[in-house]
Amino acid sequence: MKKTLEEKDGVFHCSDKNMFFMVYIVSIIHDKTKKPMKYIYNHLKESQAYDYIIKCYEKLHTQDIKWVAEDVLEFMEIRGIKI
Repeated sequence: MKKTLEEKDGVFHCSDKNMFFMVYIVSIIHDKTKKPMKYIYNHLKESQAYDYIIKCYEKLHTQDIKWVAEDVLEFMEIRGIKI
């Protein structure tokens, strides 16, 4: 089985399928909030939601994408970042 997540120097790097999923989540959040995608992505990184999405990919990608986006927004809000 191919690794989907690898940590180098404290930074998680992901596979293409993980990155595609990340872009999909960003686009769903963009549609919901009308915020720029780069703004959303930067806040995903700042709140560590990026790492959460990558680490939990195997479970998250099987869920409804709108639910995942809401879960990610809640994750970020708990960490003090509201989009």
